[in-house]
This record gives sequence, C-alpha cells and structure tokens, in this order.
Amino acid sequence: MKKVLFLIVISILSLSLAACSGETESEAKAENEKETEQENKEQEEADNQKTEEKQEQNKGMNVDKATQLLEDHVLEENDEIQKLTMNDGEIKASIIIGDNDTINDKTLLAQIAYSSAGDEFLQHEGWEVLTIDFVDLAEVSMHRNEQETDENDFVYFPMDKIIDQFESEAN
Repeated sequence: MKKVLFLIVISILSLSLAACSGETESEAKAENEKETEQENKEQEEADNQKTEEKQEQNKGMNVDKATQLLEDHVLEENDEIQKLTMNDGEIKASIIIGDNDTINDKTLLAQIAYSSAGDEFLQHEGWEVLTIDFVDLAEVSMHRNEQETDENDFVYFPMDKIIDQFESEAN
C-alpha cells in the first residue's frame, strides 16, 4: 500500500512540475515574441529613417543646394564662388582658390576641391555633369557615369582623371 501511495504522490508531483514548466515555457515564448516584435519595430523605424534620408537627398539639385554643398563641404575659408549655374543637368561653377596657410600650390588645392566636390555631389541626384572652372588654373568636367566605387561602396571621381584634366589645360 505504501508503494502505491508513494507512486501516486510521485505522479501528482510529476504532473504538477510538468504543468508549471508548461506555464514557464508559455511565458518565455510570449516574452520572446514581445522582444522580436520590438526588434522588428525598431528595425522598421530605422529603415523608414534611411528611406526618408534617401528621399531628402534625391529631391533634386538646384543652384541653392549646389552652392550650399560647395560652401559646407568643399571650399576653404579664402575660396570664393564667382558664379554657379545649372542647365540641362550640368552644374557649372566658377571658383577662385584663395591662399592657404598650409598648402601653397593652388593647383593641388583645386584638385582636392574638385575631388571633394565630386564626393559630395555623387551622393545626390538631379545632375549629370559637374564642371568647375578654377579661375586662372584649369576647368575640370566629369560626367557622373565616370564615377568609381571602392571596396566600401563609396563613390568618387578618380583623382588621376582630375589631375589629367589639369595637366591637359596646362599644355
């Protein structure tokens, strides 16, 4: 009789433990679902923000935006935009390269400026050709399809092509 009673008690305990573990599994599953839902929501918000940023970039190019990009990301303190126009997808700027305390070679400064301008403008849509006349130095013009991409998917105009245009102007 004691054995039967003992088996009954063990059976009841086993059933109780199984029921408790079932509740714990359900609670854990519900918690995991909540966490997954939250992660999905955060990812969706991040994706939406990236899409909004991309749409902001793609609103198109205009003279004011091009001027702002040059002033904010390309020109040094003593550089000056003489003129900037947009016509049929071509951004055309005339820039005076000013004196620089660090680098005395204005041609080098202009080459760096064009490279920086290319880096910046290639992140935006609404133009096809970037032409910059560096007053008394050279005019450089490149079509956006001349861009190259590095291993980190960064698009840029190759410096050797920029330098070639300066050298052909000098000859």
